[in-house]
Formats: sequence, structure tokens, C-alpha cells
Amino acid sequence: MDIATTASLGGEAFPLVIGEAMACGAPCVVTDVGDCALIVGETGTVVAPGDPEALARGMAESHRSRPRVRHRLGIAARRRVQQHFALPSDLWSVTRPSTPVSCGGVHVLPIASLSEIAP
Repeated sequence: MDIATTASLGGEAFPLVIGEAMACGAPCVVTDVGDCALIVGETGTVVAPGDPEALARGMAESHRSRPRVRHRLGIAARRRVQQHFALPSDLWSVTRPSTPVSCGGVHVLPIASLSEIAP
């Protein structure tokens, strides 16, 4: 993924999709609703909601930037999510199963934490 974007007009609180994209190393272009600007910080582009031209400009500018620049922004985005929005590791040990469990016929497999998936 080169760039992630949301074009929300409102109703967003803390859009997980932005944090997830940043955790994958994607710079984001978002509208300034809810916590989008807080999540993205200086690692992406924030535009006014309801302004499709501004959103298009932000996406075009991100796309036109050199791959090396996008890569650096993506690394910064990933670091930002890890530093500011990651759950504490001790919470994971309490909330995620370490072995498969069943509940009402649904089988839940253990999940990997972000640090277990990628460096």
C-alpha cells in the first residue's frame, strides 16, 4: 500500500483503519474529523472535511513525492503508532489467548502482537 486515505465528513472518533495503515508503514491523507489529525500528526496530510479538491491535492502530492520520501513517512507513521497508540504488552498477555479457545462453538486462535509480526 503506497498511501491510505479516509474521506470522512464526520462521525469518526478514533478511526482504527488509520492506525492500522500507519502500523503497516503507509503514510495517510485524512480529513480533519475526530482524532484523525491527532493520529496522523506530522507523518501524513490532513485536509478539511467536505473539500474533495483538497483531498485530491493531498493524495496527488503524496503520490508524486519520491518513493524514498513516502518510505520515510511510512516509517515515521509506524513509529508514531507504536509510540503513542500501541497497547501495553502486559495488557496483551491478559487479553489475548496463548492457546486456542472455544466459546459457543466459535474457535479463537492466538493472535500475534505487532512486535511479533514485524520488526
